[in-house]
Amino acid sequence: MPEPTTDSSSYRQGGGGATPPVDGGAALLDWNESPLGPSPVAVARVCAHARQLHRYPRGLVEAVTGRVAADLGVAPECVLLTNGVDEAADLLMVGASEAWSVLPGFFGYPDRARALGVTPRTITLDAAWEPQCAPEELTGAGPVFLAQPHNPTGSFFDPAWVTEVIRRAALVCLDATYAEFAESFPVDPAAAGRSIAEAVLAPGIDRTVVAEAMAEGRLAVFHSFSKSHGLAGLRVGALVAAPELTTRLRDRQRAYTVDTVALHALDGSLADLAHRRALRAHIRTMRPRFAAVLRDCPLLSDVRTTDANYVLARGADTAATRALVARLAARGVWISDGDVLGLPGWLRVSLGDEEALAQFRSALDAESAEPTTLTEPGGSIR
Repeated sequence: MPEPTTDSSSYRQGGGGATPPVDGGAALLDWNESPLGPSPVAVARVCAHARQLHRYPRGLVEAVTGRVAADLGVAPECVLLTNGVDEAADLLMVGASEAWSVLPGFFGYPDRARALGVTPRTITLDAAWEPQCAPEELTGAGPVFLAQPHNPTGSFFDPAWVTEVIRRAALVCLDATYAEFAESFPVDPAAAGRSIAEAVLAPGIDRTVVAEAMAEGRLAVFHSFSKSHGLAGLRVGALVAAPELTTRLRDRQRAYTVDTVALHALDGSLADLAHRRALRAHIRTMRPRFAAVLRDCPLLSDVRTTDANYVLARGADTAATRALVARLAARGVWISDGDVLGLPGWLRVSLGDEEALAQFRSALDAESAEPTTLTEPGGSIR
C-alpha cells in the first residue's frame, strides 16, 4: 500500500485547519463522534454539580474509579483514570527509549513519543491492512501500541500476530477505543455472560497469553469514553492493568488530571446502560445503511463496513477523493479525507443519525449527477 504520511498537523486541525459550522445544520461525519450524543443522565449529573466547580474533586476520582472498575468487571486497583489516551501514552512511555505504533494509525502515539524525546518506531501495514512487522522485532524495552479494531482501517489484525506480540513484547497497550462497536461485542455483555473487559478482546486472541501478560504487568488495555459513551468533548479514559503497573503509573501522574466535569459526566454515563446499549445497536443498524449509500455512488468503489463506528470507500485517486470531500463539505456534509489519516485515495464516513444519513445520500446523489470523471468499480466490495 502507499507509504503513509507522518505529518499529523492537518489531522489534528481537522483537515488543514478547516472548521465546520458550529450553529447546526451540517452533517458532521468526519470525527467519529456519537450520533446519539451524550447520555441524558451524564448531562443532568454535570448540571446538578455545576455550582460545585469551585471545589476540588476530593474523593470523586476514587469513587468514579470504583464505578469504572465495576462496569468493566475488574478490581478497582486495576484501573487508572487518565486525561484521555494522550496521558495514558505519556505514562507508559516514561523511561522508554523507543515506542512502536502502527501507521496508518492514530497519530497521537508517535506525536507523544517525539514530545517526550522517545524514538517513534513504525509498524507498517500491507495491502490487506495487516502488520508487516514480525513479532520478534517488537521485543525491545519500549511499549507497543495497538488499536483493536484499528483506526483508520476499522479492522482487527490477525489474532495470532497480536497474541505473539503480547507474548513477546516487554509492554503492550491495547487501545480498545472502538471495540464496543465490533460485531463480536455483545450489545448487552452482561446478558451474554461476559464482562466488558473480556468482551473488548478481539476474537481469536489467546486468553491464556493475555492473562499471563496482564499478571506480569506487560499488558495494559486502554478504554476510551469518547466514542462508546459519547463524551468526546471531555478528556477521560481508563487504563486497565495489573495493580503493580497501575500503582507505578499513578505515581507518575500530576494531581487531578481528570477534572470534576469529566468525572461527573462519566459517572452519569456509567449509570445509563440503556443509552450505551442503544448506541451500540444504532451503530450496527447504520453501518450497512451508510455502506449501501457508498455502494450506490458511481464515484466510489471498494466499500468497507468495518468493525468501528464508520465506513470506508475508495475514490478514483488521492486528488479526486480530496476534491470530493471538499465538495461535500460545501454541501454541508463533512467526512474525512483518508489522505490525512494515512490512507490516500480513501474516505472515511462516521455513522450518523437518520437526518445525517439523508443529508449524506442527497449530497452524494448530487455529486454523482455532476459532469465529472467516474471511476470504474474495482476492488472487493463487501
